[in-house]
Amino acid sequence: MKLTGFIAALVLLGALALADQLTRYELTLSTYYLMPVAIAAWFSGRWPGFGLAAIAGLLWVYVDYHTGSHYTSESYRFWKIGMIFVRFGIGALLLSQLRHSLDLAKQLARDKDAALVELKEATAKLRELEGSLQTVCSWTKKIKDGDEWITLEEYLRRYLKIEVTHGISPEGRTKFWSAAPAGQSRPPVPE
Repeated sequence: MKLTGFIAALVLLGALALADQLTRYELTLSTYYLMPVAIAAWFSGRWPGFGLAAIAGLLWVYVDYHTGSHYTSESYRFWKIGMIFVRFGIGALLLSQLRHSLDLAKQLARDKDAALVELKEATAKLRELEGSLQTVCSWTKKIKDGDEWITLEEYLRRYLKIEVTHGISPEGRTKFWSAAPAGQSRPPVPE
């Protein structure tokens, strides 16, 4: 699509330059040179748009010079040439940025839709688990999930997407050290 858009813009630019040369300086078509620049910037991106803006500017300069346009001062010609290049460059920049912003907005909308689907699935699963009775092994504390017994950590990871880490509670620390041999050194209690 990028190459096709650039080639189509180049062909249109050539046709405009030819029409501009045939109509001579009485009828200026400089504004229409923005159409192929816009096409290139929209379909091919910023740099191809700038490239076509430069080509359009050079073609316009060639046509303006060879059709006998008259200026009271050559500085006016150079001013007009500069303004043509600026106009074409800004056109390419604006259209390429607009296309980029539109593509980005579409991608963000797709990401949002995917996140909403994931959220709906997670909410449905939570609602399913909310009123259910889970079987827990009295000895191993594993949870029955269908036909298999899984750890609490695996259950939380599988259904709630929660990663679990381990620590020791003050009550567990007290029970552990009360069962430890009398002379064993104890680590400091974290705050």
